[in-house]
Amino acid sequence: MQHSILQQITSLDSDSLSILLSLYPDDLEGALTLIDTHQIVFCSIQGFAPKFFTTPDFRFFITMNGCSCYPFINKTRRNEEKMCKHMLAATLITQCGLECTKIEQKTQYDEVLKLVCSKLNKQTPEIEF
Repeated sequence: MQHSILQQITSLDSDSLSILLSLYPDDLEGALTLIDTHQIVFCSIQGFAPKFFTTPDFRFFITMNGCSCYPFINKTRRNEEKMCKHMLAATLITQCGLECTKIEQKTQYDEVLKLVCSKLNKQTPEIEF
């Protein structure tokens, strides 16, 4: 189930989404899982970048330099690394126009796909479960 939906998202040909996904190739499934299991409770926007978002257990601060899930000692290294699933999840949410709002419980992968397609003005593909 997850694989086919991930394929649908990564196959979208929007330049902006393609660039976004190229930055986080290993964390897309993890990011969608965070969204799907409503672990992202709130996302605040500052300028064009997510400022922070929370999960039930932790608040992640997100800046242009990365996410607070990276150890502070690796600050110089994290600028060279690909960003984490937290950053991708928050970015996907803001790209889908869900700024400064609570993510409703029971959000499903297909709903996330519909939001992405809607943002890109594309028809939502049929999803097989």
